[in-house]
Amino acid sequence: MMGFSGFGMGMGGFEMDNDDPTPEDIGIFIPQEELQAWWADMQRKYPQVFPASDPCPDRQWPKDTKIRTYFDGDRSKEMNAIIVGSKMTVEPLSPRGEVYPKYVVRCPPSSSELSYIHLTEAHEEDGWVVVEEGSTNYDNVD
Repeated sequence: MMGFSGFGMGMGGFEMDNDDPTPEDIGIFIPQEELQAWWADMQRKYPQVFPASDPCPDRQWPKDTKIRTYFDGDRSKEMNAIIVGSKMTVEPLSPRGEVYPKYVVRCPPSSSELSYIHLTEAHEEDGWVVVEEGSTNYDNVD
């Protein structure tokens, strides 16, 4: 869950000298059609990672959605965040400099610090869970 910086031109002409999320990213989301096109491209390029049987998430979680996960599955290492947007960013560890969809989040939710969570990982079965809307704390999720 970190922003990335210090790398040059990526695929698709993305200029990524400093790709950390900024306040300008708040409230902006990847169009669903763009996400679906990206997903189909990944299924074609990497069928072992994106099998045809795995559908693209049918929707992104909206702004101000509170989410939680546990670091390495350890319930004593709770991690909470709040979604404030999503964007396509160059993946610095990708050998081809490919772009991936990521949620822009505040982590922890009460901080002003912005970070990224891979959108695909957030929607995995054992990934992040949505905390009930309207909650003032994270105690209502098992």
